[in-house]
Amino acid sequence: MKNWISAAAMLLALMVCAAPCPGQKSNDTGATTELNGHSYADLNQRGSSTHMPEFSDTLAGTEVGWRRAMLRHGMALRFNTADAYSQNALDPQVPPSQQAYVGQRAFGKVMVNPIFTWDLKALHLRNAQLNIGAGLMWTSWNKAGPRAANLNTLYLYKSFAEGRYEIKAGYLGNNQEFVGFTVGGSLGPGAQGVYALLPNEAGLNYLPLSAPTFNLKWNAPRHFYLKGALQRSTDPAGGAATVAHDSFGVRFAINGLGWVSIYEGGINQAASSTTRSMWVRTGLIHNTSKFKNFITGAKESGNFCAYVLADRQIAQFAGHKASNGFYAGGSAEVTPARFNAYSQYYELRTYVQGPFRSRPQDQTSLLATRSIHSQDNLRNLIAQGKTVTPYTTTMTASYTVHAKRGTFFSFGLSYMKGAAITPHVPSALVGTVSASTFF
Repeated sequence: MKNWISAAAMLLALMVCAAPCPGQKSNDTGATTELNGHSYADLNQRGSSTHMPEFSDTLAGTEVGWRRAMLRHGMALRFNTADAYSQNALDPQVPPSQQAYVGQRAFGKVMVNPIFTWDLKALHLRNAQLNIGAGLMWTSWNKAGPRAANLNTLYLYKSFAEGRYEIKAGYLGNNQEFVGFTVGGSLGPGAQGVYALLPNEAGLNYLPLSAPTFNLKWNAPRHFYLKGALQRSTDPAGGAATVAHDSFGVRFAINGLGWVSIYEGGINQAASSTTRSMWVRTGLIHNTSKFKNFITGAKESGNFCAYVLADRQIAQFAGHKASNGFYAGGSAEVTPARFNAYSQYYELRTYVQGPFRSRPQDQTSLLATRSIHSQDNLRNLIAQGKTVTPYTTTMTASYTVHAKRGTFFSFGLSYMKGAAITPHVPSALVGTVSASTFF
């Protein structure tokens, strides 16, 4: 109970800190979208499968003097934070040496991400962007991290042929470019729950594990698209090992790490007054790095992840913006059981954007997931005398409040059966409270 009181106090403090600073104007109509031929739309995150709130939906807004001064030169600076606290409500905490999943002990996470963007029009480049970002991530349990302070992004974005083709080249996290991990597509509301680890097992990098990558996308007619990437792999041993190789996230090639090729295609139709949103995508992630084979014990190449996901807007809400409404979706992912601890993942989800007329930017969601654990790995663990669980099943309900401009608070509850591969643990009811701020 003491930990829950501390978490509530932390969120209250964050809400107080989110208030405008003395002397800062709190009213922001978002009227200034262009200045000297430069647009805020060109300075937000571009070409990604997830998106950040618009500059008008940040704590600083668009009308403060320093932001307008930067816009005159085609530049912008933003500062994002994400904090979370999780704990199991059914059982007492275990000793640190026995922790096997997030929430088994009181768990905290803090992420800080300053980002500088420049539209490059001063260099006579149109439809382009330079993105430079740093990152700080701290977790109370490093296995759920890793803890890192490094370069998050350093890449050039450019679109051609009126947006038909897009490229990104440099250092970034491909978890925001492929698959579509975030329910609803926004880094603001998002959704809480147990997310699939399979693409990351196969080497898809994620922030703060920045890696060099070259991404190319073709936006075809009728909302079809094809997208691919060539990315340096993360370490098969996990995030902490990757950080140990490259603590600042700037190395191009690392001895022993191969390259990941990513292929994705699908249909992505945005909601409008006459159409409902639909996003169907399928892809393959292939890694040339050598992974330990659970059967032979030798290190071999050939790891991959295949996936298919679909999200569909079932109903729109009258009088709301077109994207608000009721959605349903599902996911299926598979990796080779001889290389990966998690070999299959399935998810069903429903979510509502703008559940109430008075709360058009809130989001609520309900997710059901099943993760199948590798039988090859389980046999090895059993041979070592360890207890195991063949699969993990979760049910997660969450509600995200758009508390004020640039500020989101999320509250989630997850029932988890088989929360860890080993040891076998009792079912858990993990509560999570989180806050996301965009400055």
